[in-house]
Amino acid sequence: MAKLKLQVLNWYDMDKYTRGLIASMQHAGFLFITSRLGPKWADKLNPHDKIALSISNNPNKPHIIGIVEVVEVSKTTIGQLGESFFGMNVGAKTASGVVRAMRSAYPSGQIIDYGSVVSVIKLKTLPAEVTMPMLREMAETNILLL
Repeated sequence: MAKLKLQVLNWYDMDKYTRGLIASMQHAGFLFITSRLGPKWADKLNPHDKIALSISNNPNKPHIIGIVEVVEVSKTTIGQLGESFFGMNVGAKTASGVVRAMRSAYPSGQIIDYGSVVSVIKLKTLPAEVTMPMLREMAETNILLL
């Protein structure tokens, strides 16, 4: 059997936002947005891709909380993030909050400001009958991360 290959999107901290995300994973069709510094995620993801979500302080040892489907991806700057982003974002609700969060998550010395490019990823939770077989396969095959 071939190993299931999925991108893994990781959050480093368990907080009120990630707890809410975990609760929302129970409901198929829940839409939410996240962002990651730089264009990498927007360049490698496409609509309908499936990705695993993780909350782990060590991204090399993910703690998978579920699998979601990519709805859309784009690139923009932090300063251009709009109300629709902040209304659906898992985390910061203002541009200054995004800057603060990214400064704490990314290596020191990296310049992060309102002009920094981010990948904006809109995701949708999937029904258990879709995700459970995938999660079982990941557990059985020791998950292969891309």
